[in-house]
Amino acid sequence: MLNKTIYRCLLIAFLFFSSCSIFRSQKEELTIAEVHHYASLSAVSYQENTVIRQEVGENMELKIFPLESVAGKFFVFVDHEKEQQFVVIRGTHNLQNAIDDLRYLRTQDEKLGMLLHDGFRDYASVIYRELETVDFAPLSTSYDTMVIGHSLGGAAAVILGAYLEEQGFNLAFIVTFGQPKVTNEEGAKKLEELPLVRIVNNGDVVTNIPIVTFLTAKNGRFEHSGLEMLLHGDQRIRLDYQGKTDGWDLSLEGQLQAVNPVEKHGIAHYLKKVRELSEVLKGTIIKFDDGFEWKIVTNQSSEQPN
Repeated sequence: MLNKTIYRCLLIAFLFFSSCSIFRSQKEELTIAEVHHYASLSAVSYQENTVIRQEVGENMELKIFPLESVAGKFFVFVDHEKEQQFVVIRGTHNLQNAIDDLRYLRTQDEKLGMLLHDGFRDYASVIYRELETVDFAPLSTSYDTMVIGHSLGGAAAVILGAYLEEQGFNLAFIVTFGQPKVTNEEGAKKLEELPLVRIVNNGDVVTNIPIVTFLTAKNGRFEHSGLEMLLHGDQRIRLDYQGKTDGWDLSLEGQLQAVNPVEKHGIAHYLKKVRELSEVLKGTIIKFDDGFEWKIVTNQSSEQPN
């Protein structure tokens, strides 16, 4: 009788812990080739719907959402064969988007329990409500979910990714290009639990906004979170995590001295830089499990975090 009781307890424990792991991401790695693909998806988000369909492919389940209330747009597509799904958010495209970028006010977000940039939160909330109205279709909570965006779309991707994880979605990676800051230091610490990879072009001033002013410092200055992949002009790459840098000039003053800083923020420039890197590097593997680990493999050597 005792043996049967022990067996039942072990069986119940096994089933419980197995069910808890259902929503854990099965996608464990992010490669430079995938980053290049995600940059292409971010670039195509600014194009007409027919171009988006061509980029995604006919065999993918695709749904495009126009967002007239915020002059925005995003699309969702699902690869049922690989059990992967993507949410791609368009960035700054017009005057209304630019106004959202420059708003410095912060709003307490009850869902995440942190202060968020007012304009970025509004954009992410509109996207989340659009998904709610269609019961999140065609997304599945059991598929690996990638959330991608450039500029304003990148900021919204961070917030939306956190929302989706709270909703029970299997969040694999959030990948952003030229993303501004979305929260203060306290909020950034909470967001460190997310698999967020920020691609930053060296000289892109937008990644340093909102800058520190009397208004922005009131509730603590805005801070970044996640892993930063810094793209340098001579096909070099630097990965920095939790504020660890190796003497690279990331200050706003240094970036303002860059040639044509507006061009450096454009998604076309990001796509070009990532494409060049993908041709030079044999492989860049990024892993996330309660923190980031990575390995950069070139034709000559490999780099790992100290």
